[in-house]
Amino acid sequence: MGNCLQKNGGNNNQNQQVPVLHNQNKKYLLNDNINFKNKQDTEQNKNQSIKDGQVKEKSPSAIKILDPLIKISQKKYQDNDLVKHHQECINNLSEEDKFTLEIGEVQFILILIKQMIKSRFFFSYQAKGVFKRKNQNFRREDFVVRVSDEDVHSKRLASALNIDENQNDQIQAQSNFFFRQSNLQNLDLSNLYRIDFDNNDKISIVPTLIEPLENIVKNPGIYPISEFKNHHNYNYLKYLQRDAQMNKFDTYLPPSKDVTLQQFAKTLNLKYCVSTSTFSNVLSQIFYLLSGFNGPDFSGVFEDFPDEPRKFMISQRKPTSALLQRVDQNMYALDGDPGIFEEEIMELLMSGKIVERQLTQEKEEFENRYIKLDPQMPNIEDFHRFMELNNEMCLRSQIDCRNRSEDPFVFEIKARGACPIRYDYPNYRDYLDYEINQYRGLFQSFEREYYDLIRGAFLKWAIQLKIGRMDGAFVAYHNLLEIQGFEYIKSSEIYKRVFGTEEFSDLSLLVGSRIATKMFDEIIADINEDFETLKIGIYSQNFTKKLILFVEIIKDKTEFQKVFKQENLKDEYDYYTKHPLKNKVLKYEFLLKPEINGVEYSYPTIFRKNDLISIKYKLRSLGQADFGDYMNFLHDCYKHEEINIEINYSGAWQKQM
Repeated sequence: MGNCLQKNGGNNNQNQQVPVLHNQNKKYLLNDNINFKNKQDTEQNKNQSIKDGQVKEKSPSAIKILDPLIKISQKKYQDNDLVKHHQECINNLSEEDKFTLEIGEVQFILILIKQMIKSRFFFSYQAKGVFKRKNQNFRREDFVVRVSDEDVHSKRLASALNIDENQNDQIQAQSNFFFRQSNLQNLDLSNLYRIDFDNNDKISIVPTLIEPLENIVKNPGIYPISEFKNHHNYNYLKYLQRDAQMNKFDTYLPPSKDVTLQQFAKTLNLKYCVSTSTFSNVLSQIFYLLSGFNGPDFSGVFEDFPDEPRKFMISQRKPTSALLQRVDQNMYALDGDPGIFEEEIMELLMSGKIVERQLTQEKEEFENRYIKLDPQMPNIEDFHRFMELNNEMCLRSQIDCRNRSEDPFVFEIKARGACPIRYDYPNYRDYLDYEINQYRGLFQSFEREYYDLIRGAFLKWAIQLKIGRMDGAFVAYHNLLEIQGFEYIKSSEIYKRVFGTEEFSDLSLLVGSRIATKMFDEIIADINEDFETLKIGIYSQNFTKKLILFVEIIKDKTEFQKVFKQENLKDEYDYYTKHPLKNKVLKYEFLLKPEINGVEYSYPTIFRKNDLISIKYKLRSLGQADFGDYMNFLHDCYKHEEINIEINYSGAWQKQM
C-alpha cells in the first residue's frame, strides 16, 4: 500500500484473513425506516411542524392526504401505429398500458406508467433546519464552517465570505432585485408523465454474466475474489485482460448521430433526444437545487470515522458542460462535451470497457474477439431501452447485462478503480499493488469503496438505473491489474442513499426533466439566431441558490478535437491563446424557487409521498460573458482536480444552520 495511505490512518490489521462476507448481513445497508425513527415519530413531527406554523393554516391543501397517483394494469395493444398508441396513452392515463410498435426494423414493447400530475406534485418531506423568510438576503451568519467535514474549496469560500461581508451582501441584494417574486413564473407541473419503451422481444441479445458470477445477483452481498479460488475461471476472473484492444470496438453513438433515436423522437414529435450518460450530469445539477443541496445518506457507513466528509465529492459538485446539437429545425440532441484536453484517466476508462466484456464472455471468446482480433467473430449488438418524458424528450439507455431467467431483469455493470488510484491518478502506477483485504476500515476495505460510491457515483448511477428501469448495479472493484471483489447493489438501495425516498427519485426525474427542457427552450428563444451547436455549461451554485449558465454559440459544424500532450497545453488560457475563441459566449442565471406545502425552502430537504411541491423560476440574461470568467468556469469543469484561484465555480458547499 502507498505511503500516503499509511499516513492517513490505514488499518493496522492488514494481514487479517478476509472472512467469507457474502453470507453476512451487510451492516451498512439501509433499513426500511431511513430518515425517520418510525411512523409514529414521523406523524408527531409532522403535527408539531403544523403547530409551529411551518405549514400555514390558510393553505389546507398543503396537508391534504391523497391516494397514490400510480396505478397498474396489464392491457395490451396489438396495433403497430406509433402515433396512435402514443395518443391513446396520453388520453388514457388511468392505467399502465403495454403494447408493441415498430420503427423501421426496430420493434419495441411500450409501457405507460401513469405519473400525470393534475395541478402539483404531491410528496412529503422531513424538514432539516429553520424556515427562512422569502427573499431573505444571503448573509455569512447563515453558514457554519465545520472544519472536519469541509473540503478545501468550501474552506476557501468560507474564508472569502468572512473577509468581505459587505460586498457579498451588496452583490446578493443587487442580484435578488432582478428575481423579485413578481418577476418569477410558475413552472407548469400539470402534465408530467413518462412512457417506457422496452424492447423485450430482443432482450435475448443482452449478455449474461459468466459462471459463477450469476449467483452474486441472486444473493447480493460482497464477494472477495478469494472466494473463487477453487473455480476453474479463477485466473480469468481475477486478472484484467489488458492486452485487449477495446478501442477498436468502441461503438458508442452520441444522440446527434443516432438515427434510430432521432427517428423515434421525430415520430412522436419530441423536441429533445438525449442519452443517460449526458443527461445524468444535467439532472444532477438540478437535483442539488431541488434538494436544497442535501447530501446523501451514510447510515451505517464509516461510523467509526466521524471526521470523514458526509457530502458529495467535489468531482460531482463541479460544473458540467454539454453540447446541444441542432438535428433539424424542430429537434435537438444533447451530446456530452468531450472537453479540450486529452483524457487523463484513459486507463480507468479502458479498464471499464474491458471489465464489462470480460465478465460477460468466456475466456476463449474474449481472446478471439479482442486480443487475436479474429475477423470471423460476430460483432456484439448493443441493446437499448427508451423513455419518453413529458411529451418533450426521448431518452436512450444502454443495457449491459441481464440475468438468466424466463422473465429476465436487466442491470448495469460497473468497474470501480480502488480509492488511491482515483485520488492520485497521475501516479496510479504507485498503487497497482493496492489490495482490498478487509470488510471495514479507513483504507483497503470494501467499506471505503462503498463510502466513495455514495459520495462519488450513486447520484449519476441512480438516474441511469431509473431511466433504464434496471434492477441494480454489478460492481467489480479493481486496481487496474487485478479484480479485488464483486458486489451487487440493488437500485432501491441506491435510491434511498441518494434521494431518501422512492417518490423523490421519481420527482427528480420528471420535474428535473421539465426544468431542463424549460431552461433549454428559454435559452434558444433568447438567442434567437441560427446556430449548429450550443455549448451549455451548467453549475448549481450553493451560496446563491441559482444555476449559473454559460452558452457558447457555435454556428458551423464542428468536430471537437482533443488537445494532446504533444502540444504542451495545460490550461484553458493556453488553449485559447493558441486557438483564439471566436464564438460568442453568453452568461445566464436560472433561479429556481421550490415550495413545499406553500412554504419556500432553501435548506436540505427530502420529499416523501403526499407532499405538495410547486416551483417558480426565472431566466435572467447577463449579456456576453467575460473571457476570464468563462476560462475560470471551464477550468473547474474540465480540470477540477487542480485548485483554481477563483472560487465561484469550485463546487464549494457550505453547511447551513
